[in-house]
Amino acid sequence: MCPLVLLDIATKAAEITARDPHGLILTVVCVSVVFAALLILFLCYSLIGKICQDAEKRTKAGKGSAKSSGGKDASSGSDADDEESLIAAAVSIALGDYISGEVHDNESYVITIRR
Repeated sequence: MCPLVLLDIATKAAEITARDPHGLILTVVCVSVVFAALLILFLCYSLIGKICQDAEKRTKAGKGSAKSSGGKDASSGSDADDEESLIAAAVSIALGDYISGEVHDNESYVITIRR
């Protein structure tokens, strides 16, 4: 950096030190900026969440009207429900086997790869 810039920075630092010897003003300003940024982020995420929830409600309402009209989408909703129930069943069977000790692979940390 140029020596004049360093001198200017030193004089500004001396000015701040003279005005606020304990750094209270600088601390309050910095904390205020951080909390303002956090508040803005919170508001943005809340707004995005509400927008997404509204969009999801509209999507579900559209599927509900398609189901009642007997359209092609009526079967896709039940397929999704069937898939979710199959996943839940597979997880519960796996947890039951794990808890009861009936796990089929008794080797610890051994991976077998067959080609």
